Amino acid sequence: MKALFDWKGITILIVEDDDSSFIYVSETLKPYSPEIIRCKSGLVAFFRCMKYPRPDLVIMDIKLPEMGGYDATRLIKKYQPKIPVIAFTACAMQNEKQQCLSSGCNAYLAKPALPNDLLDLVTIYLSQSIGRPINSEFSIR
Repeated sequence: MKALFDWKGITILIVEDDDSSFIYVSETLKPYSPEIIRCKSGLVAFFRCMKYPRPDLVIMDIKLPEMGGYDATRLIKKYQPKIPVIAFTACAMQNEKQQCLSSGCNAYLAKPALPNDLLDLVTIYLSQSIGRPINSEFSIR
């Protein structure tokens, strides 16, 4: 797949303890050349967001060791409110979306998700994060 845009210089933090889910997300993003950083716990993700350079976007699982995604997102948003957080979780119960948004996530996507659905959200929130539009071959819903 030929990338129609380039995310070089963009840092995306993927907070995911499950190897297969991490591989899925990173391989979906890889053609666009962002720098990808992985954290396997919410606590480590929080500390990573306090370091410079900060990630331009966070993709957050909810069920994590040490500190779950809800608490990690609350802390990240408290100290770094401009970093967009996309919840990407297997928690697909009816109230999960609202809990994710209430904790500070900018968007919610249930696993499994189509690659274009993930890329749509990443494109939308990266554009907001870096302050300029990112042209995309994907539809924005």
